[in-house]
Amino acid sequence: MVEFHEGEIAVQVKAGTRGVAEELKRGISDRIDLEFGRNEFFRDLRMVYVAAVDGDGDVWVSEASGEKGFFQAPDPTTLQVDVSNDHLVRGDPVREIFEEQSDTQIGVLAIDFDKRRRYRTNGRFLATESSNGKVAVRVAEAFPNCPKYIQRRSIVGRRATSSSEAIAGVELPKEAIAMIQKADTLIFGTRNPETGADINLRGGNPGFVRVPSSSEIMWPEYRGNGMFNSSGNLEVDHHAGLLFIDYEGSGNILQVVGEAHSDWDPQETLEGSTRAIRFKVKKFRLYTGSEPYEWKLNAVSDYNPTIAGHDQSEDRAGPFPVQVKMVKVVKESDSVSTFRFLAPRPVKFLPGQYASFDFHVAELGDFTRTWTLSETANSATRGDVTMEISVKRKPGGVISNWLHDKAELGMEVTLTGIGGDLSPFIDEDEVPKKIALLSGGVGITPMMAILRGLRAFRNDADVVFTHSERHEKDRPFGGELDRRGSTDEHLRLIRTVTDSTETLIDNRVRGRITKQLLEPELGDDPTSWTVYLCGPDRFMVEVSKALLEIGIPSKNLNTEAFNF
Repeated sequence: MVEFHEGEIAVQVKAGTRGVAEELKRGISDRIDLEFGRNEFFRDLRMVYVAAVDGDGDVWVSEASGEKGFFQAPDPTTLQVDVSNDHLVRGDPVREIFEEQSDTQIGVLAIDFDKRRRYRTNGRFLATESSNGKVAVRVAEAFPNCPKYIQRRSIVGRRATSSSEAIAGVELPKEAIAMIQKADTLIFGTRNPETGADINLRGGNPGFVRVPSSSEIMWPEYRGNGMFNSSGNLEVDHHAGLLFIDYEGSGNILQVVGEAHSDWDPQETLEGSTRAIRFKVKKFRLYTGSEPYEWKLNAVSDYNPTIAGHDQSEDRAGPFPVQVKMVKVVKESDSVSTFRFLAPRPVKFLPGQYASFDFHVAELGDFTRTWTLSETANSATRGDVTMEISVKRKPGGVISNWLHDKAELGMEVTLTGIGGDLSPFIDEDEVPKKIALLSGGVGITPMMAILRGLRAFRNDADVVFTHSERHEKDRPFGGELDRRGSTDEHLRLIRTVTDSTETLIDNRVRGRITKQLLEPELGDDPTSWTVYLCGPDRFMVEVSKALLEIGIPSKNLNTEAFNF
């Protein structure tokens, strides 16, 4: 397992997110999860963002673009990206870095703006003999991130790009300052000596990035996942780089390198944050009209705080955070209970997505926790004022056990966001016709939400619902599954018990979910099935391997990672 370095740990301790960071750490790997269709995601992209470190230690952030397939992962430990003349803007320092250095730190951010999906990979550039400008990256860290603060935009065509030379200097000119002040997205690169360069997105409403002077840039650090990868890097190395692109406007591209640090007590009033990043400009490059694509802005992020003093439409005010009140508790099994919360206004969520909550418990402290929502909303477009989480009691689970033992009706907690794409309703016009829902333990919660959503929205997809539990007494939603199994002609239920001594009832199957169990259900036409999979790590690995052996395409496997 990848471990946090000293800078990340220091910031996590200071911010009070050490516990949640350790929980999320399992989502960071030294291998790309190709078995879950990641390479298909990569190959569909027409641009990615790259951060590379030059000989002076400066971090340059660039956009590489091309036709589908220019970026891919030939194996789980290697990324390949084409940075030949047609794929980077003319004069980009990143190309020079690759030409002059045989070994350098590099970070890659693969992002689909329209679907709000992103995946980060950090590692080192490998000198290779490959031709045509393709370079390889040896993976050190690879992990997905949540969709927060990503503005939905899509490519609508090619732009007639400028061939003029870049403007370069050490102090930002007025056109660069104006570009930054209206930006809703910046790409932020940092570095550390252990895992290489890191690159991620910062987003908000226009005006969230400020330019106090021609040599300084600052922005509020909105709430993230609590791992503090970028800020942690700044604790050990202040070198950083920024990339701004005027997507829908001029097509100008601005690269800035310099030094950055975290300001934990800013004097300015910041929306949605009590911490800022201050960036000291060392030098910049401004490329006029060089963005290769024409873009259309489709929607801003629900999480963008409103910027005081800026003319913004009401739809730029996001719904989070919001206080929700606990109004109902239902015992689902010996170890799982469902907790219902009431919001003051409808909150949009889709079956299979998760919610993140802030808890302030007097005797324990402050905690952030994320659970899948087990209920479906009344409306896929408007959402609902109620939402439910189904929580399993577990040894050492501070907040999960506190909910079971101490939570009271009427108590309020803070809902900080909804996320995740483990849902067949992400693309509402393309709900699959054949769906396999596979879960182990409390991983059943998103599967119940998906099943409920399919039937609530009058979808008659064929569903194979397979759930594994150690003991029957611990199986949540048993009565509901019995009812649905007896009345839903398009639902096939398979329930396994892994305890070797337990008496089997009602056609239960003993053992784990295996290839032999699934093949009779999915093997006749494996490419037609879309699979949603959730459970413990070992369960996920074993079942995904079985599905691939049956012939389910990796792009049809959908899993969840709580990287909020």
